[in-house]
Amino acid sequence: MAEFDLAAELIVQPDQVEMAIWFHDIINEPGRSDNEALSAELFRNLAGGSMADAFVDDVVDLILITTHRQEPVDPDQRILCDIDLASLGCPWECYLRDTGHLRAEFRGSDQDYCRIKRVFLESMLRRPRIFVTDFFYARYEHLARENLRRFLDLIDVWEAAGSDGRKVPLLRTSGIDA
Repeated sequence: MAEFDLAAELIVQPDQVEMAIWFHDIINEPGRSDNEALSAELFRNLAGGSMADAFVDDVVDLILITTHRQEPVDPDQRILCDIDLASLGCPWECYLRDTGHLRAEFRGSDQDYCRIKRVFLESMLRRPRIFVTDFFYARYEHLARENLRRFLDLIDVWEAAGSDGRKVPLLRTSGIDA
């Protein structure tokens, strides 16, 4: 919500964007590819009959754009996607802490986690811009790219160490000296 507040003047429909922020990860089963769709469905079911259909449709569309599989087209989609990715550009220690929390939630093996994480991080780095709005690009792009490359290097070290997890405790804890 802090990122929402920072970008408030850029948001066209703040109520819809805020609702999408609250609901976009309400269902978050690491490793699943349909979390956003399930979150959108849950929102639609909870909101049905108590909120205007147009509002519900807008929020559902915003939730679904946070898959980051398609280019956001309208200003609110663009802002929401950037808010969702903003933690990629936080200071390294914060990035590691957040990544450690994500690893703790992931039920699969370290190998699966690293494979999935690598695919996501490399897809972000292939983009011409991680952040689609000028506001978030100026604020986080450089540090986000640095964090992603640095974390991919940690995965490489972990894999080279025989995938035993001792060399990169990040795979098991949220605190790391790296």
